[in-house]
Amino acid sequence: MVWNSLRNFVARSSSVLVLCIACPSYAQITLHCETPSTNSIFSLVQMHRGGPQDFYLMQRTSDLIQVYETLCGGEVLWDYPIPAQYQSTSAPTVYAYDLTGDGTSEFILVVGLGNRTGILVVEPNTDLVLLLLDDSNTSYTYHSFADYDNDGLGELLVHAMNLSTYQSRLQFYDTSGSTGIETLPLPTGFNSAPAFPNPFNSIVSIPFELEHPSNVEVRIYDVLGKKVTEITKAGASQGAQSIQWDARMMPSGSYFYSVFVNNQQVGTQRVILLK
Repeated sequence: MVWNSLRNFVARSSSVLVLCIACPSYAQITLHCETPSTNSIFSLVQMHRGGPQDFYLMQRTSDLIQVYETLCGGEVLWDYPIPAQYQSTSAPTVYAYDLTGDGTSEFILVVGLGNRTGILVVEPNTDLVLLLLDDSNTSYTYHSFADYDNDGLGELLVHAMNLSTYQSRLQFYDTSGSTGIETLPLPTGFNSAPAFPNPFNSIVSIPFELEHPSNVEVRIYDVLGKKVTEITKAGASQGAQSIQWDARMMPSGSYFYSVFVNNQQVGTQRVILLK
């Protein structure tokens, strides 16, 4: 197993100290990472490097992303300085997928841009930006990556929110360099009404009606596009009903909720929390 190679291993460089302790079978495994910067975030990323997927250690700051050779640090495989215009006070969210089918993962960066978020898709071998989504009136968030049209190549699905009208749409992009944009059709048998009360001070109800039993999920985002919670109602019955969001532990402000029926997004609305 991969953990056997991590037993009592310590890796040290100028920017990272990582201590890995592999305990006996079924015991706790600890991965301890320390950096000199309080703004650094460590995470494990699953990616391709010319072969099967494997896990690597990633360090993220507001201006730099580094991927290390092993789970315990070691050599830096990829060092990407984030362009100055896309730096913020927090580190970007990063996803890794082989978008182009060349056996090497590309990186999807979701970056904070004030009251919105943008997306950069970067090819790690050349640092080439394959796709840039940056619109002053739109907030973009990563949705999913899959082969939606069964052509053997994946499409990148992005959620776009218009900050003036609060209307949302789904955009998908092929991975051959050119892009195509489509609005996905809404599933039949679903009707929704505005959340109430709105504004609200603790709990808000999100009403909807189903013609057939379905799985319903509500995802809540803050104004930066960061998901703060999700509420699932698996096997929701036919008829009128609602999902409630208890926001008593959240700060006042605007939030957006997206409703998914059987894993397909059907709409996004804004609610305002006032305390």
